[in-house]
Amino acid sequence: MKPVFSATVLSLFLLSSCSYSGKDFNFTAQERKLLAPFKAGDSLFYKGTNTNVDTLVVVRLDSTQKKEPGLIAAKAYTEIRVELKCLYGKKWAPGFFAVYRFPQQDRIDYVFDYKDFWVDAGPTLGSRHEDTLRVNGAPLTGYYIIEKRRPSHDSLENPIERIYWTEKAGLVAYQYRNGVTYLKQ
Repeated sequence: MKPVFSATVLSLFLLSSCSYSGKDFNFTAQERKLLAPFKAGDSLFYKGTNTNVDTLVVVRLDSTQKKEPGLIAAKAYTEIRVELKCLYGKKWAPGFFAVYRFPQQDRIDYVFDYKDFWVDAGPTLGSRHEDTLRVNGAPLTGYYIIEKRRPSHDSLENPIERIYWTEKAGLVAYQYRNGVTYLKQ
């Protein structure tokens, strides 16, 4: 009788670990707030300390939900994303900012892909800084700093090392390894 009991317990455990409800896909107000500053069709301009200007166009805001019940189904997830086009040199390159929710693991991931900056920040953006930081002379409060975890492995000589993010304005500034910083205009 022991093998039947063990198989039943194992089956119940596997079924419960793969289940989720519709509400498990819902994003919190805080998670949605991080992407709220972006509107489709917006043009954003960032001026650098070197006087260059970067242009970013919000192509669209999108959401995706994948639900495949079953024991061997791929992970279920829901995502909200802001898709971008960045004027990069003389051509446009795609980019995005996204929040993913994985209900089976009760996990959130924040992913940033902007120009040469790609970071999966994981379940948190870190601490929200309430002090006042001056970026290119402008005061910045209520901000997050998202940094690359392994800047030494970049193939580029001068990649973006960190971005500054606020709930009110989204991507506020970004800084390259050489110290040149771009601020949203």
